[in-house]
Amino acid sequence: MRRNRFEKEKGRQLRIAEIENITPRRVIDYKQYKDTGELPKLKKPGRPKKELSEEEIEVIKKAYEEYRCNAIVLQKILKEKGYNIGKNKSEV
Repeated sequence: MRRNRFEKEKGRQLRIAEIENITPRRVIDYKQYKDTGELPKLKKPGRPKKELSEEEIEVIKKAYEEYRCNAIVLQKILKEKGYNIGKNKSEV
């Protein structure tokens, strides 16, 4: 079975990455740098942050004042009220 050019290139990149102890993506970035002369633009890692709305902030404050409980319990209370707000939000 013949491998197409893309598969050969992919295999070569994986091998280079393995030898150099870097990720295959960095091999591709280096190749693009050599071809274009421009540094690769890296994306910000992780999930994008979602800002809380003013309404959500007020609901959290009111619920905390009423129940004075920790974030996990407060999250469950808010979920019962129809708000799906994670316990790790620290804007309030």
